[in-house]
Amino acid sequence: VRIIGACLDTTESKQYEERLIASEQRLRHILDSQTNYVVRIGLDFKYRYVNKKFMEDFAQEEETSLIGSDSLKTVKEEEKKQVQEIILRCIDEPGKVISIELEKLSHRYPNKATYWHFICLTDSDGVPQEIQGIGIDISERKKAEEDRKLKTLELEASKKRYSDLFHLSPQPMYLFDEESLRFLDVN
Repeated sequence: VRIIGACLDTTESKQYEERLIASEQRLRHILDSQTNYVVRIGLDFKYRYVNKKFMEDFAQEEETSLIGSDSLKTVKEEEKKQVQEIILRCIDEPGKVISIELEKLSHRYPNKATYWHFICLTDSDGVPQEIQGIGIDISERKKAEEDRKLKTLELEASKKRYSDLFHLSPQPMYLFDEESLRFLDVN
């Protein structure tokens, strides 16, 4: 009885595989350390990847992963159709960045204002594979805009009350500018 054997040196292949795994781990650490949101969505609208920040802000407390779940579950009902259209547009125009502002649903933050850039990633033949989204939290900016609008409305209301008081007063009134020595308004 004879035994025939063959030996193949896989050292180089193993080293390449180890470098590839290390590189992937570095990339995941970089993505997970981001303060922006990073998601990858399959053409079936299911999450393929979400970074740590996205999980913290948008996963339900009991969820340990969003991978494989419907990506529209964190989108307000009235914005779902718009998001679907954006994803389909990305697929039709691979490589083109499409931006959108969304109020995302979160158990921690009701209606969190976010701003997103979506792009369709393709394989080497240009065939769409998935959608990548990079988002930022714009809640503070939106709140500041709303506060500024509210203050502007309050100022306008105050000016109107003053004008009404001045012009509807039964007593004679005037507004005099001391610098120009002119009357500015008289009722």
